[in-house]
Amino acid sequence: EMVETGGVEFTGDPIDIHETFFTCFEGMDMLALLFLVVELTRVQIEAQRHKIRIASYRWEPPSEGLPFVGPRGAESESKYQIPSNVGWFLRMIRDRKQIGWMDFLAHVGVNGTLAGAMKYMGWLYSANIVMPEWLFSLAKLAIAMTRGWIFQESAFGALDPEAVRCFFALLREIGLRMRQQAGDRAMITEFWSAVGLAARLLACRGYEASVGADVKASFEGLKRFSDLG
Repeated sequence: EMVETGGVEFTGDPIDIHETFFTCFEGMDMLALLFLVVELTRVQIEAQRHKIRIASYRWEPPSEGLPFVGPRGAESESKYQIPSNVGWFLRMIRDRKQIGWMDFLAHVGVNGTLAGAMKYMGWLYSANIVMPEWLFSLAKLAIAMTRGWIFQESAFGALDPEAVRCFFALLREIGLRMRQQAGDRAMITEFWSAVGLAARLLACRGYEASVGADVKASFEGLKRFSDLG
């Protein structure tokens, strides 16, 4: 039977991830039915870098699936846990016809180990384009900037240009509303908080950026945000 893989170069046989894994979980986004999991070598990743996106997001309430199976086949009290918020990323890569990588699918989803995935994870984040869910929402960015695990995802690799543009659009929208409501302390606070988040992200990436008394210097640092993509 021919399997449609959209011209992706990969190694071995594709895996029907919905049939082999996602059916263990209730409430899984049915969009997962459209996807296959494939293995790529480093050479294949480098050759297809332009269409690969690495998901960066905070797990929302995990979904519990089947119990873990111990070395003798006995069920343990622990269960597989995966994030419930995977649909945003699946839709992104479907609409753009891209290749996606999600953390849990790289190990527990394909009977691998976290230790095995972590051996190449640092290179993966630094050498490829990260798709950050947190650049599409200021509330999620505020949480992301407090998460140690997300630091590597925000600091080292290129960020998806569309996500960066979306973040700028959010800043502009807040700025325009602030101008329309001149003197509104709540609006000024909201805008300055957003600029502060941008400064923290810039600082993660090695730029000198801060929000303080020197307003002009802070905005000069913000302009350099365009380098992120």
